[in-house]
Amino acid sequence: MKNSLNTLAVDALIVHDVPKKFSQRYIKENPESDAEDIILSEVSTPFDQELTRFFHDKITGTIGSGNAFEM
Repeated sequence: MKNSLNTLAVDALIVHDVPKKFSQRYIKENPESDAEDIILSEVSTPFDQELTRFFHDKITGTIGSGNAFEM
């Protein structure tokens, strides 16, 4: 997979809103906190240049890293 990241294409994307405060560690360390709920989307998210760049950077940074497993 690492060798073919330049041909990766995404036709549809569903983005869920996960607040930064919503992590198991945060909740465990701050049990009295009103952690915001995760908002799950049910429809595809429209692409724009900013969203495309964000996910491109995340995907290539994770899958393309030296620590990733070969797929």
